[in-house]
Amino acid sequence: MLPFPSERPRDGGQIRAHQTGEALERAGFTVVRCPIYRAAWHPNSKYQPPVINLDDARITPRYSNIWQVYDLTNGEILAHDADCFAAFVQFLESARPDVLMLEHPWLWPAVKRLPPSLSAPVIYNSYNCEADLKRRILQEAGVNDADIIALEIEGLERELVSAATAVSATTEADAAIYREWTARPVVVAPNGAECRIRTHLRGVLPDIIKPWWRYLLFVASAHPPNGAGFIDLAVNNLASISSDHRVVVAGTVCDMIAEHLRSAAGSIAGSDRLLLLGEVSPVTLDCLIENATGLLLPVTYGGGSNLKTVEALLAGHPIIGTQKAFRGNERFTGQPGIIIAETPEQFGSAMRCVLSGAAPSLPQTNILDSITWANTLQPIVDVVTTTQHLASNNVSERNECQYLSESPQSYFNNKFASTTIEIIGSPAVVFGLPGDEYFEKLPAYAAQNALFVAEAQKVPCDGVIIDVGANIGVTTVLSSRCIPQGRVVAIEPSPLAHACLIRTIAANALTNCTVIQKCAGDVEGKVSFVEAPFLAGSYVDLEPAHEGRSIVVASADAAKNDQSPSTPVLVSMTTIDAIVAELRLQRVDLIKIDVEGFELDVLKGASNTAHRFRPRFVMEFNSFALAANRKLSPLQLLDFVLVTFGSFSTMRSGVLTIIQTPREARDFLYSNMTSAHCVDDILFG
Repeated sequence: MLPFPSERPRDGGQIRAHQTGEALERAGFTVVRCPIYRAAWHPNSKYQPPVINLDDARITPRYSNIWQVYDLTNGEILAHDADCFAAFVQFLESARPDVLMLEHPWLWPAVKRLPPSLSAPVIYNSYNCEADLKRRILQEAGVNDADIIALEIEGLERELVSAATAVSATTEADAAIYREWTARPVVVAPNGAECRIRTHLRGVLPDIIKPWWRYLLFVASAHPPNGAGFIDLAVNNLASISSDHRVVVAGTVCDMIAEHLRSAAGSIAGSDRLLLLGEVSPVTLDCLIENATGLLLPVTYGGGSNLKTVEALLAGHPIIGTQKAFRGNERFTGQPGIIIAETPEQFGSAMRCVLSGAAPSLPQTNILDSITWANTLQPIVDVVTTTQHLASNNVSERNECQYLSESPQSYFNNKFASTTIEIIGSPAVVFGLPGDEYFEKLPAYAAQNALFVAEAQKVPCDGVIIDVGANIGVTTVLSSRCIPQGRVVAIEPSPLAHACLIRTIAANALTNCTVIQKCAGDVEGKVSFVEAPFLAGSYVDLEPAHEGRSIVVASADAAKNDQSPSTPVLVSMTTIDAIVAELRLQRVDLIKIDVEGFELDVLKGASNTAHRFRPRFVMEFNSFALAANRKLSPLQLLDFVLVTFGSFSTMRSGVLTIIQTPREARDFLYSNMTSAHCVDDILFG
């Protein structure tokens, strides 16, 4: 599944996708390419038109005015535009794939909505960890919601990595991150290149380049990190090179550089020594590479491995590049002919050295054979082979989280609001939904967390707190501030609450939080989840969902119209024990549970964690929610806590009372139902 065309590829991502398909075909697989994109954005769409042209969509996605995340919005369109999604389903029904391979995470929202009849193992072929890269791009573009969007992208990629049967990364650094997110196989398949013979093109040049010039060549797409690095490191060194030397740039990155030159209004000295050729034909590019004096790799940020680095290594010319440019190819940085330069001064000195002829050419040793596509992509072929074998023997697993409704527009059309409240002595920004009573009366509800505040402040500053039922983020902010060197794991299955939660985390610049958009329970699987008008009261519904049954969903529209009918959502469920294992946590100090009647299931799914780490638990005891939502006697939960932990405590009017016997538990329940409006916080562990 491709978010772009891969025939006649124009940039690194398209080249990798093209080569991956060919590698799988050489291995004997039938590869059905499913390109889904907006044709207007890709000039080479005429060679491989999209299976579904998202230009035809009838909905307007979020962030539609931010071109830097058009790939994210494309995935949203495919998942939520009824016609586009129907065409997607129809295509897959015809193709009947044994394995679904996703190039990039953007189309995952649609894949996870596929009906069970199209269930197939998913392999995520990652090019880089997307969230940090997008954050940097958006920040450099001055986008106000950069951190919020980046958190959403991280959540998307985490969910895909967790659900995928296997993951492929391009560097060990990226693979290490993914292994923190999943216990399933993660392989490294770096970018490669083709060995090309160009010696017959020696002396063959475009007319614009004089035969007596020495020149450095920079080839790149319009991917923002490409242009940013060249502008930062190379542009201001143009005046320092000789008048018969040039810097030649080819590729769509030229537009970005030209815009920088225009904005500088002629103030950049030596700009006459810069040639911006734009996009050139493959033959012209071969001529430029063969006759270059040296190659430039001014990459200053980004993830994954740089495809142009591998192409430069195989060309044999001297290379000037940053350490970042050699991600995944660090073993070559000590080779003769490779100059690492991190600052404009170092880059300028290296440019003059190479243009003077003082730098040696890169030796073409046998080790370079290892970076051709045939070798670098073999791990992907192996993973697909294994996955197909498992699928054919009916032992594959698909972890899906899908909407029960056909087109859940409400989940991305809500208008979020924010308010500022005080959390342990400092102001905090919290996002919520207008019209939601919990959000509208947030200071009063936040003041009810006295027991959790007291316990959270006892956790060491490098401790771990798990916030089960994080909702819109009040207790997550509180936890983060109590353990600035520690880690907070915030678990929230509600799509609406999760959207508010990640905005709250971003607005308060919380860097020690991991957000998991799943339901915590006692088994892994899927459950129906009801989003209530009072968003903090949303709950797991274990009764079978009936087609046509409506509930009221808290939303901006609901605030205006009193109610907005929708069907429940089907969400993924996991256990605390599974999360602790997946995140490889070495300690857990405190677990907060507020899950509207599902507490017993959560506790059963945390038994190993409780035994291994002996954390403290602060849990909301809501006798009404236990009876109404879970169809469970409240005494069953209290008895379980007493048997498992020996006792529990509750706080009333600032006084902590210890409950140790079944009789005391029944007295507590009576008081809870008659004096506390059915809601108390209890402490145990």
